[in-house]
Amino acid sequence: MANWLIENEITIYRSVPTIFRHFINILTGEEKFPKIRLAYLSGEPVFKKDVESYQTHFSEDCIFVNRLGSGEALTYCMNFIDKQTSIKDIHVPVGYAVPGKEVILLGDVHEEEDGSRIGEIAVRSRYLSPGYWKRADLTRTTFLSDPEGGDSRIYRTGDLGRMLPDGCLVHLGRKDFQVKIRGHRIEIAEIEMALLDHVAVKEAIVRSWEIEIGDQRLAVQTIWKSLPIFPEQ
Repeated sequence: MANWLIENEITIYRSVPTIFRHFINILTGEEKFPKIRLAYLSGEPVFKKDVESYQTHFSEDCIFVNRLGSGEALTYCMNFIDKQTSIKDIHVPVGYAVPGKEVILLGDVHEEEDGSRIGEIAVRSRYLSPGYWKRADLTRTTFLSDPEGGDSRIYRTGDLGRMLPDGCLVHLGRKDFQVKIRGHRIEIAEIEMALLDHVAVKEAIVRSWEIEIGDQRLAVQTIWKSLPIFPEQ
């Protein structure tokens, strides 16, 4: 794939983050992509390690774009990142709402230690899908009337997020992927990314596993790189 991008002078790379990580894993560090001006990821949460990979392998002229959108609302958030951008948290913000869209949080799930609240991401706009074909019940629960009146509606995305103090949105994944273990809310994707940060781990999958009724645990499957787990140095 690296050779194909270079030989065809591709200017925009776009994929879901999972594909991007597979692509980065095959690079030797010697490849140069002087023609790529946008590395564009969407569809899944983007993590700090993804930005670091972009900053390592792509040129100074390339911009990293983290986008959030859906078929029902199209693009509603974008974040533009360059080589000088410093990401401090494991999650990379998806940025700010695009013109014509307003992003809000509904039904707060819980409050983090820093006081920020987590809720379901929703989009308020005039420019939304009219609904689902022959699924009036699903349309009613997913698309809400704007309580402030007017011709805007609210689309419930089913994703979790939190707002930074400056109004920048952080995407935390699907509501369906958050599990509760012994009373603690667990984001499975965060555990997978922590495992992938280990020098010897190539792939990692985490899922909830019910040993018996009421006894939920996490099950982990990993694929190791051809590296020693405990280097001599």
